[in-house]
Amino acid sequence: MGFNFIKVLKTKYYSATMGFIDYKVYTGIDIDNDILKKISFGSNQKGICFVYECKDSLEEVQKARDFLKKIVGAIRLDFEQDTLSLNVTQDNTCSFRSLKEFNVKHLFVFGRTPSDLGIQAAIPMYKAMTINECAVFFADDLDNLIANQDKKRLLWNHLKSTFLPD
Repeated sequence: MGFNFIKVLKTKYYSATMGFIDYKVYTGIDIDNDILKKISFGSNQKGICFVYECKDSLEEVQKARDFLKKIVGAIRLDFEQDTLSLNVTQDNTCSFRSLKEFNVKHLFVFGRTPSDLGIQAAIPMYKAMTINECAVFFADDLDNLIANQDKKRLLWNHLKSTFLPD
């Protein structure tokens, strides 16, 4: 007699049987969102958030914003009105949980790993994964992305399929 998973699901043992996968996908300490508000840029009217790290020089920050503004414009959105961008550092970081206050529906993370944001899941680079109704997309840091046409194409393909109608 074989194991019948459907039968197990219909029994009173459901919670005990499925309890082994009952864990939080993300963890971490909640950061003070007042700090995030100070390092954020944009109004986030469309629930699109970019998390990245660039050097403190004004030139590097402007280069990152110019690139993000260009890709947001390519999907026919306004960078300042429709998105939120967070330039994080070792001192000012954020967690996935702390971003919930910002009503994020699409999270793009450049140069960070899922565990850096407290996400306890293996998310491949350049592949979106939905966590708590938020599409999460990890990519290389902005400097590498800007310099690599193939990686830019992977990002563009995702943006196009997500935000532009056929």
